[in-house]
Amino acid sequence: MNRIMSSQRSDLIEQKLSQHTSFFGIKLWILITASASIAFLLAFIVFVSLCFIFHRRRCRQEPFRLRSKLCLPLSRIPLNNDRRHNPYNRCPEYIESGRISSQVGWSYAHLPYYTRSFSSTTSSFGSFTVFTFMEIESVTDGFADENLIAKGDSSMVYRGVLMGTVNVAVKRFFPIYQRYDDNDFITRAEMIANVRHKNVVRLLGYSIEGDERALVYEYVEKGDLHEWIHGSSGRNQPLAWSKRMKIIQGVAKGLAYFHEDLEPRITHQYVRPSKILLDYHWNPKIILAIPSHNDSPMNSTFVPSPNNLDEKIDIHCFGTLIMELVSGRVCVDQSSPHVYLVDWIKEMVVNHMIVDVLDPSLPEFPTLKELKRIVLIALRCVDPEIEQRPKMGDVIHMLQPHDLLLNSNAIRKPQKVTRSREVSRISIIGT
Repeated sequence: MNRIMSSQRSDLIEQKLSQHTSFFGIKLWILITASASIAFLLAFIVFVSLCFIFHRRRCRQEPFRLRSKLCLPLSRIPLNNDRRHNPYNRCPEYIESGRISSQVGWSYAHLPYYTRSFSSTTSSFGSFTVFTFMEIESVTDGFADENLIAKGDSSMVYRGVLMGTVNVAVKRFFPIYQRYDDNDFITRAEMIANVRHKNVVRLLGYSIEGDERALVYEYVEKGDLHEWIHGSSGRNQPLAWSKRMKIIQGVAKGLAYFHEDLEPRITHQYVRPSKILLDYHWNPKIILAIPSHNDSPMNSTFVPSPNNLDEKIDIHCFGTLIMELVSGRVCVDQSSPHVYLVDWIKEMVVNHMIVDVLDPSLPEFPTLKELKRIVLIALRCVDPEIEQRPKMGDVIHMLQPHDLLLNSNAIRKPQKVTRSREVSRISIIGT
């Protein structure tokens, strides 16, 4: 009897589950199964979301500790330990020999993700990252020798990796060369971090614990301009004229940003090829750094709230930089009969030998018209009458080609140029 009743109940349940519902005619058992699956999926999504939120809150409350062994070998970055013996380089320390900048494919848009992973701070100057010294050690693999980029009198620069993907350059100061107290150091670091321009090396953060102080910059892969003009990189692969003009225009835009667009305004005070880095696309990036104890005022890397005289100093340095790029010579060479580059170029112009100022290693030579225009701009920037020097905004306008003959099609091969001691001329076919 019981078996008969159980069988009847099973048949009844099976019959009800097989009935079509009013919901699109779907059978009841299919509808129940689908509802249970959806409920389970929603519960799983809620659980994962709660775990993610909890993890994010925990990361914000505690400084993120990087794993060790994150750094990459420096097999492709040559070290130059003879820079201090170069009469051109009066400030051989740190980053002026430096090769710091961003990894290929790294853009500033990715920065907030990494700054949230660390103990970030926001001030009136903008956002920046405050690293612990332990984090700095992890980033540089314990300041490993293979990650050393440059060594100066007051600091050492190491290459490191953030989160295993983003290359950075870490400048570590020697304790005996501390020049500022903690508040002054932080204020200057914040001011540098506030400078956001495509032609300025970006400061990502700093560390200050006891006697240990460090600055963390983006990493610039092609190194400094000095190496490409006067070093082995330039000898092996001389910069084309178009790249040199691109560098000149980029540096001019960066200095104009310092002088005219930034608040508070700053001046660099020591614009030199060793203070300019080149990224993967040959865009120049000016280095801003906190001066060390043994830096003289003329070797300072930036001056807040400058006056007109400070800006004119930058303009003079920029004119000298143009001359170095055009001629391939250092600005001061004690071994040359013409010690000062500015005086030599002035003499060549007066003697109508302007073509002879060109760097002989140039793969292609510019037109005479373009050469004259660039050299005259440089001469205006180094005018002995300070007030006669143009502003950087005017220099940018002067650097723009105003003639169709100055486009890239007007570049001529070196064989189009003839040289002599008495007369220099350039032959331009078809013009």
